[in-house]
Amino acid sequence: MHINRRTAIGALVSSALLPWLHHVKNARAQAPKVRHGARTAQGKAAILKYREAVSLLKSRQRHDPASWHFQANTHWYPRTENLEEIFSTVGASPAEAQKIEAFRALALGGSMDGQNVEGVWRTCPHSSSSINYDFLPWHRAYLLCIETLIESAIGEPFAMPYWDYTVAPLLPTEFRQPSNNTNALYYEQRLLNDDPALPIGAADATSSLSQEQFGFFDVTALGFSLDLESNLHGTIHVFTGTAGGMADPSYAARDPIFYLHHSAIDRLWESWRRNITDPDPSDSAWLARTHRFIGVDGAPMTWSTQQILDTQSLGYEYDTYEEVLVASNELRPFGLGATLEIANSRGQVGGVRVVSAPVEVPLSAAELPFDAKRLTEQGRFVLTLENVSAQTNPGVGYRVYFNIKSDAPPEEKAARFAGFFNLFGLVEGHGEHGAGGKTVTIDVTPLVGRGVIEPTNLSATTLLIEPNGEPTSAVNIGLVRILYSE
Repeated sequence: MHINRRTAIGALVSSALLPWLHHVKNARAQAPKVRHGARTAQGKAAILKYREAVSLLKSRQRHDPASWHFQANTHWYPRTENLEEIFSTVGASPAEAQKIEAFRALALGGSMDGQNVEGVWRTCPHSSSSINYDFLPWHRAYLLCIETLIESAIGEPFAMPYWDYTVAPLLPTEFRQPSNNTNALYYEQRLLNDDPALPIGAADATSSLSQEQFGFFDVTALGFSLDLESNLHGTIHVFTGTAGGMADPSYAARDPIFYLHHSAIDRLWESWRRNITDPDPSDSAWLARTHRFIGVDGAPMTWSTQQILDTQSLGYEYDTYEEVLVASNELRPFGLGATLEIANSRGQVGGVRVVSAPVEVPLSAAELPFDAKRLTEQGRFVLTLENVSAQTNPGVGYRVYFNIKSDAPPEEKAARFAGFFNLFGLVEGHGEHGAGGKTVTIDVTPLVGRGVIEPTNLSATTLLIEPNGEPTSAVNIGLVRILYSE
C-alpha cells in the first residue's frame, strides 16, 4: 500500500524532537548528561522520572512510535504477535487510518512516497554461530532513542540510570514494589520479584574487562564484545526474567529493567574503551554500519557505528567507570596464542542433551604433540560448548561444574563451579541467529590452578551441567572441548 508521508504523519522531525536534535548537534559544547547507578540518590531520582514516563508510554496505542510497545518491538517481538490487531484501522477516521498505515510501514516495512521503507521492528543483532559485532553499537543507539522518547514524555532532559549489579547484584526495589499495575516498572514475568538477589557470580565482569581486543574473528576465542554479550549480558537476562520476559529476546524489552541492564552493559563497554589503546575495530564496513530507529511521530533516528563511539559527542557520560584489569599472564585473554584441544566429549555419540535434570558429561583426553606435564597453570584453559541449540527458548540459565556430583553439598559445588551459560537470543531467528547453534566459552584456568581440573589426568574429568529452574525446552550440545593456549 502506498502511503503519502506528508499527509499521514506530517514533517518527519516533529517539534517535540527539535530541542533534542539541537542538543545533539551542540553536545560537545554543553555539559554532558550523567547516567547514575540505580542505588545512588541521583539514580533513584531518575528512576522516579522513568516510572512516570513508562506509565505514560504504556497508555498509548501500540501502533504509535511514542508508545512503550512500539519501541519494545523494535528490539524483537514473538511470532504470536497479532500485527493485524495492532495496526487495525477499523473505526479510524481517514486521516487517522493513513497515520496508522504509515506507522505500520515504519515498523514492518512498506511503501512510502513511492519508495520502499525498511521496517525497524525485530532488528536487534546478536551473535551466535556467525560472528557479528553490532551488538554493542546497536544497543547504544537504541538507548539514545529511548532516552529521547522519555524526554518527550516528561518534558525535560533525562539520562537512563544503570543497574549497578557489579556492586550490588539485587533488582532495585522500585522495580518490585508495589507489585501491581500501579507501578509501571513492575513486570510480572520476572524471577527476581520475590527474591531480588542474582546468583553469586552472575554479575562478574572480570572476564570481559580483562580482554585486550574488541573481538577476534573466531568463535572459539574471546574478545570483549563476544565475551560481554554471551556471558554477563545473557546471564543477567536469563536469571532476571522468565521465558515471557527478560529470558526471551521476543519479550525482554517489554520489561522496564531491560533498559537499565543495557545502560549497565554500555557503561562496561565505555569503561573498557577508555582504558584500551586501540579499542575499536578499524573495519570500514563495521564503522559505516547504520542503526535506524523511529522516534516521536515517526521521526527517523539514524546513527552509524562511527558516530556513536564517542559518548562525549553524544552528550552523556557515567558517574563512575569500572576498573579495567591490567592484562597479566594470570588474566591474559584467551586466544592471543595458538590453541590446542586437550580434552573432548567425542565419545558421547549424538552429543549431549540436557532436559530438566542435571547431566554429567565424561571427557576424554586428546592426543598431545608433547608431554602432558607441559600443561601447567601458566597457560590458559578454556571450556567450549559448541553447537548449543534448542527448539524453543528454555527460559533458564545453566551452571557448569567440574568433577562433582549434583547432590554434593553447596559449599563443595561452589569450589568446583566453572561458570554460567545461557541461550538468550538463540532461538526464533533473533538478530543474526540462523539454524546453527551457538558456542559457549568459559575460562576454566582458575579451576586448573586450584587443582579441580588436572591437566595430566584429563580422562578422569567429568563436566556437570545443571539447569537453574525448569527449562521449557531441551538443550542439545554438539561437542564439549577444553582448549589450551600458552
